[in-house]
Amino acid sequence: MNLGNNYVTYKVPDGRNYGVIAEYHLQRDLIRPHLNAMIDSGQTVIKLAPFIWGDMPDEPYIPNGYAIQLVGDSNGRVTFESQQWSNFISLLSDIKGAKFSKVVVGLCFSGSYHPFNWTDWNPSSAAVIWILIAAIREALINNGMPFSLDLFDEGIPSEIYPLLLRLVQYLWINYTGLFWRGQKCLDATISFVPFKDVVSQIPKVFGGNYPSVFEAHIYGETPDTGEGAAYSTACDVMSFIKTFGSKMRIGETYPDIVTFEELVRAQKDNPDVEIEDIIAWPVAAGSAPNVMINLPPITNNWTVKS
Repeated sequence: MNLGNNYVTYKVPDGRNYGVIAEYHLQRDLIRPHLNAMIDSGQTVIKLAPFIWGDMPDEPYIPNGYAIQLVGDSNGRVTFESQQWSNFISLLSDIKGAKFSKVVVGLCFSGSYHPFNWTDWNPSSAAVIWILIAAIREALINNGMPFSLDLFDEGIPSEIYPLLLRLVQYLWINYTGLFWRGQKCLDATISFVPFKDVVSQIPKVFGGNYPSVFEAHIYGETPDTGEGAAYSTACDVMSFIKTFGSKMRIGETYPDIVTFEELVRAQKDNPDVEIEDIIAWPVAAGSAPNVMINLPPITNNWTVKS
């Protein structure tokens, strides 16, 4: 079981939160020690979550310092804005240099790139997202370290969001058809919040072509209080996916030892499904999303005892 951190933002002495990718060039000398501290604390996996901004800049939940802008070139390639793309490539290089065993990249789309803001199928936005995914995969391969790509953060919808379902089906068919034809996909997934009406949609999203790793985002009360709590939620998901021959990643959770112990207990009680990674947010339960601390709180106390 690999332990790690969602590394999205960092603070500087003036108290301002900076986006790790969008503003990496401003504080590289601060970020590199962060990476080393994660490794020293026993973490082996790290997750990046670029917040990709559409053309609706009035979304208050995405601070300006986190926002990623997209640009296209004359050859039809889509990447981040030039400085941000350079930041991304440099950050990947530093993550590799710090000796992480794996990097996870979860793509968070907003504005015109999210079907919640569509009134009908949007082929141009869907195409941009797909072209970007191909460019990011190429960058990850060129970086030369193991990776996992979440094609659309929390993209598995309930049945009341048919446009989002159509988009993630489109992305998964394209990705597996181009890169994993006739094989089980080993380097990508589509994450989800494991509400029961979302988990039930998993077969529709993947069409029987399941990823090697499912990524669930699990919070919930601890210790276990039944439906919605960390232990019960993890058990429910593992029971559902155990026939697919896939592993499971907890791609988001709280960084406290109680939550961790609940997830480990779920693993022990469901041996047919391996929890490959637990990746926490460096933020306490109940805090505002932008109230981050300088270093991730996961420590060697999180070491799994056999």
